[in-house]
Amino acid sequence: MSASFSKLKWAVEGAHNCSAKYAGKVTVHEKRNGSTRWYGLVYIFDLIGHPKANRAYVWAIDAFMGHEVQLMTALQQGRIFSPEDAIRAALDKIEGNE
Repeated sequence: MSASFSKLKWAVEGAHNCSAKYAGKVTVHEKRNGSTRWYGLVYIFDLIGHPKANRAYVWAIDAFMGHEVQLMTALQQGRIFSPEDAIRAALDKIEGNE
């Protein structure tokens, strides 16, 4: 992965305006109709001082055609209960299926 651990933590803290503590990582392989939609690592952070969520997820979208790596974050709340849910919700939003 191209993003460093400190950048992942910074992305979570900056996006959600609170402190974050690393809690783990998982590999997510999201498929639809037998085809891979997304495959990669999702990092899990426990949040300290966030008013609505106790956990956040962060993952990197690789750089392409001269662009930098993008870091995506999602809070564990609403319909997002796991790293897999976070990836599905992000993909659905991108694809207009929310």
